[in-house]
Amino acid sequence: MSLSTKTLLCTTANADNLSAVEANVAIPENCHTITIFNPDTTNLVYVAEDVAGAAPLSSSTSKIIDAKGTYTITMGTSSTRVQRSMVLVYSTSAATIDVNIAYLCTNII
Repeated sequence: MSLSTKTLLCTTANADNLSAVEANVAIPENCHTITIFNPDTTNLVYVAEDVAGAAPLSSSTSKIIDAKGTYTITMGTSSTRVQRSMVLVYSTSAATIDVNIAYLCTNII
């Protein structure tokens, strides 16, 4: 992981229903809040702490983000997280979706 020099750092994850993928930019150590937006008008996005490249996430073990829905995770900076090296992965119920992700960062690690 690394530190962000920006207060708001935006990225995407090119998610599909074939495997679990990470965001294009890893979660910075000084990120304390993540907002995830599903821009699709029909399909769901699944989010979970898991391993990239693994089987697609399931609705029973993931946070489901509805079409046009947003989900915010307030997890604290790396020194206060349950899993210091947390990795979120994404997949979808169908199709390919460029999931929008915003990291809110601070100067505290």
